[in-house]
Amino acid sequence: MQSDTAHLSTPGDPGLVGPATKPVATISDRRRAAHRELVKQGTLHQDNVRTGRRKRARVEQDEAAGGGSHNAQSEAEENEATGSTSATQLEGDELEFDIDDNYFNGCQDSRDEPEPPIRQPDLRLSHTPPRPPSPPDAVRNEGSGNLPQQNLDQLTQIIVDIDAIERFAVLPKQKDAIAFIRALQHASLDDPCAKLNDAALHQPLKIEDPALRHAITTYFTLEHSANEAYERIRKSAARCFEGAADVPSHARIERLIAEYTGVESIEHDMCPESCVAFTGPFAELEHCPICGTERYDPIKLRASGGRTYVARQKFITIPLGTQLQALWPDPEHAQKMSYLSDKTEHLMNELRTNGGVFNEIDDFVMGTDYIHAVQRGDITKDDVVLMISMDGAQLYESKQSDCWIYIWIVMNHAPGDRYKKKYVLPGGFIPGPNKPKNVDSFLFPGLVYFDGMVGHSGRNGCRLYCGLIGRRKGTHYYPALLIPNDYRIPGSNHPDVSVYDLPNAASVEYPANLQKLVAAPNRTQYHRLRTETGLTKPSLLLGLLPRYTLGIPHCLTPDIMHLAQLLADLLLSLWRGIIDYTTPDHPSTWEWAVFRDANLWQAHGQSVADAAQHLPSSFDRKPRNPAQKINTGYKTWEFQMYIFGLGPALLYNIIPRQYWLNYCRLVRSFRLICQHSISIQELQAAHACFIQWEIDFEILYYQRRAERLHFIRPCVHQVTHLATETLQKGPPICYSQWTMERTIGNLGQEIRQPSNPYANLSREGVRRCQVNALKAMVPDLVEPKQDLPQGAVDLGDGYTLLRKRDPYDVRPEGGAAQAIQEYLGADVKIRRWAHLRLPNGQTARTVWRETQKPAEKLVLDGEICLAEVLYFTRLAVADGYGEDGEQNFRWQAVALVSMYSHPDRDLLELSFHAVSSCKPVEDDIRVVDAKSITDVIGMVPHRPELPSGVTEDRYFLVEKPGLDIATFGVTYEGPAEAGDDDEAQDNGD
Repeated sequence: MQSDTAHLSTPGDPGLVGPATKPVATISDRRRAAHRELVKQGTLHQDNVRTGRRKRARVEQDEAAGGGSHNAQSEAEENEATGSTSATQLEGDELEFDIDDNYFNGCQDSRDEPEPPIRQPDLRLSHTPPRPPSPPDAVRNEGSGNLPQQNLDQLTQIIVDIDAIERFAVLPKQKDAIAFIRALQHASLDDPCAKLNDAALHQPLKIEDPALRHAITTYFTLEHSANEAYERIRKSAARCFEGAADVPSHARIERLIAEYTGVESIEHDMCPESCVAFTGPFAELEHCPICGTERYDPIKLRASGGRTYVARQKFITIPLGTQLQALWPDPEHAQKMSYLSDKTEHLMNELRTNGGVFNEIDDFVMGTDYIHAVQRGDITKDDVVLMISMDGAQLYESKQSDCWIYIWIVMNHAPGDRYKKKYVLPGGFIPGPNKPKNVDSFLFPGLVYFDGMVGHSGRNGCRLYCGLIGRRKGTHYYPALLIPNDYRIPGSNHPDVSVYDLPNAASVEYPANLQKLVAAPNRTQYHRLRTETGLTKPSLLLGLLPRYTLGIPHCLTPDIMHLAQLLADLLLSLWRGIIDYTTPDHPSTWEWAVFRDANLWQAHGQSVADAAQHLPSSFDRKPRNPAQKINTGYKTWEFQMYIFGLGPALLYNIIPRQYWLNYCRLVRSFRLICQHSISIQELQAAHACFIQWEIDFEILYYQRRAERLHFIRPCVHQVTHLATETLQKGPPICYSQWTMERTIGNLGQEIRQPSNPYANLSREGVRRCQVNALKAMVPDLVEPKQDLPQGAVDLGDGYTLLRKRDPYDVRPEGGAAQAIQEYLGADVKIRRWAHLRLPNGQTARTVWRETQKPAEKLVLDGEICLAEVLYFTRLAVADGYGEDGEQNFRWQAVALVSMYSHPDRDLLELSFHAVSSCKPVEDDIRVVDAKSITDVIGMVPHRPELPSGVTEDRYFLVEKPGLDIATFGVTYEGPAEAGDDDEAQDNGD
C-alpha cells in the first residue's frame, strides 16, 4: 500500500550502474572491511567465515549443515503474502484512541452484554498429547476474545539506511537489488526506462467536434466488437449523413484516444525464459544474467550485420501517473475521489467526539496503520492512496499461469466504487512461459515493489515477520507451536510456543536483519543468514521516500481469498487421507480420514451438488460436485462456498465429532473475518476462535509427531494474525485478491485471438486503461445508464421494486389474506410484485414467480429472522389527517412472508454458530416492511439428528461470504404482531 502521487513513472538511471556485476572469487578490501565490522559487532562468528573459492561439494555440504532449502519455491506451492502485524489489547467491544496525544491508547473496557455464550466442546482424545502452556487469565476465556498486547505509542516509522546497506553489500544478488533501489530513487521522466515525455502530462480536455464525438461514442459502444463493425458503421454514416465523412477510422480514433489520455503502453525487453527484464541495472546487458540466453534475435542480428537489434521477448508496462491524472479533470469524478479525505476527517472528528472510541471497523481507513500515517503527516488531504495486487493468469485451462498481471486499486474511491472494473488500473503484463525469477526487474518500470522475504517454507517463513521459528522436516520448516516428541533437530527444538503469546511483528528488527544479510561475505554465510533472518534481499520499495509507504513489512497484507483455498485443500487432504505421509505413519490409522471410503466420498460430493441447487443466483458460482470436479479447475469461490458455507451442515455426523467441532470453530471465525463491516465484539470472537482452532488442530491432527509436521502448513499459522491485521489495516475483504481475480477473468474473456493470447491480453489491458481514462475525463461522452428498469419503483434507501407485477388487482387468498386484513383492518385488492432489489445489490425473489423457494434474512423489532417471501405488494395505509380533516394515505411497500423457526439452539451452540438449522412455520404468515429485508440467503434442506436425539427434516442457513452474518440471540417465540410501516415513496400505484 502506498500514499502520495505525482507523475508516477519509474525509470532507471543508466549512469548509476554499469554492466552486470560478476561474482568475485576473492574477498576485496571492501568485503574485508564489511566483514571486520560485522565480526566486531558480533553479527558473524570468526570460525564460520571462509574465503576464496570452494568446490561445489563443499558448498553443498555447508548448506546442508545449515539446514533449510535454498532452491526457488515451486509455483504450485502456497503463495501466502501477508502484512506485518501489531496488536491492541481488546477487553471490551470498543477500540479507543488517544486523540489529544496522537497515540493509540489500547481499548475501552466495555461491560456490554456479549452475544449468547458459545459452549466449549469436550475434545476427548485417545492418547491425547499434552496441551501447550495455558493462556494468561486475561485471555483464557474464549468469550472475551482478547487480542495480544502491543505498545502502539511508537508513531515514528522505522527508516532503513540505504547508504549503510550499500556499503556492506557483497554478493551480486544484493548489489543488484540495491542498484534497482538507487535507480528508483533517481527516477525521472527523461530516463530511457520511462520512455515518457512532458506530453504525457495532459491538461483538461474538451471534445466539441460532432464527428469526433460520434466516433468516440461509437468506439465505446463497440469496444468488444470486431474492428470491422466500427468501419461499417463509419462508412454507412458517411453515405447517409452530411458531414459524417469526417468521422475518423478505427486506427485513427485509437491513436486520438491515446493522445487525449496520455495512457500508452511501454515495452521493455526481457529474457525469453522469463528470468529477468532488461531494465534498471540490467538495461545494457545483451545476455540474461541468470540463464545466459541471448536478449536479441541472433538470426536478425547476423542478417543485418549487427545493425538491427530485435528483442526476442518483450513485456508491457502501463504508466500509473497518466491513469491517475485522468481521475481529476471532471469535477463530478474528482468529488468521488474525495471519499478518502472526507472519511478521514469524519473519523477523526468522531474519535474526538467519542473520546477516541469506535465500535466497528468497516474500511481500511479505520486501521491503525492508516491512522498512524495520517497522524504522522505522511498521508495528507490531497494524497492518493494505492494498493497493488499481482497474480498469475491462467489463459489456457490445461496449463498453470501463462502470464502475470499486476493492478493498482485507488483507495480514495468509496468501497462501492473502488473495485469496479472502470476504476481498477492495470499496471503491467508479464508473459511466460516461466515464473519471473528477478521480479524487481519486471516491476521496476511500473513503480511496484517486492517484499524480499523468504518463501513460506523458510525457517522464519511468516510473511508478517512475527519471528515465529519453524520446525524442520527434511528441507522445509513448518510453523508448529508444539515441539514433537523425541525431536532433537538443532535450531528447531525450541520449547512449545503459546498461541496466546506469539511474537508481534518485528519490523523494528528489519533494518538490522537486512544489514546482516546484505553483508554476508559468501554464499554459505548468505544462506545461513537468510535462514536466520527470513530475508532474501532489500525490497525495491526502499527506493521510495519513507513517507510514501507504510514500510516493510507493514505494507504487506493477508489474502483471505487464497487463504480460504489453502485451508480447504489442507482439510480435504486430511479427510480424504491423500496428504503425504511418512512411515511409520499411515492413513489407515487416521480416524479423521473418513473419505478414504470412496463410496462415502462420492455420496458426500453428490450432497454438495444437490445442496448447491438451493443457493440463490446472487451467490455467483455454485460449488460443483467435489468428488468429480475437485481436480479439474475447482475455483477458489467454490472452495469457499463449499468448505465455509455448506460444509458444517453436510459434514455433521460424517467426520468424527471432535474433528467436526474443530472445523466448525474455524468456519465461525472465518465467516466473521470475511465481513465488510466487523464490530470489535465480533473481532474478539473471531480472534478467540482462530487461536483456539490452531491449538486444537495441532492436538487433533499433528499430535506432536515429527512425521506429521507437514500437516502444520503456513495457512494454519496465518489465521492467528487475521484479527490483529484487521485492527491495523481494516477488514481483510478490502485488500483481498478477489479484485485481481475478477480483472484476470474479464480481461481473459476479451481475448480475441487464442493463437496469441498474451499479445491480445496486454492489448485489451491497454485499451481498457485508455477508454476508462477518457470516460473519466469527459463523462458526457458516455450515455448515462438508466437508473431503474422500466416499470420499477424506487422505494428509497437503496430498495427498488422490480417487475414482474400483476397487470390488474387481485384479491389475496389464504393466510396472506388474513395477514393483510389484520395489518390494514380491511379487505382489499392488491397487485403483487415479483422482485425487490436490496441496497447490497442482491435481488430478493418470491415464491409467486420462482419454482425454487428463495429465502431472506430480515430484522423485526431488532431481532434477526429468516423467512421466504411469498410476494411483494404496496398497500395504502393511513397517514394522519390533513388540515381539511380528511384522512391522508401513503403507499407502503410490504412483503408477505412465511416465517422459519429460530435455529435449533443446541446445534447452534454446539457448532459455534456455524450451523443454523431451522424449520418452516407454515401457519406463520406476516406482513412486514419491505425495507426490513437485509440479505438474500440460501435455505438448504437436510435431515440431521439434533443433539436432543430428534431426527427430522429441516433447513440450514447459508449466507454469501462478505455480507454481515446473522447472529441469533433470542429464541423464536411464534408470530409477532403485525405493523411495521416505515415511509415509502408514492408513485401513484
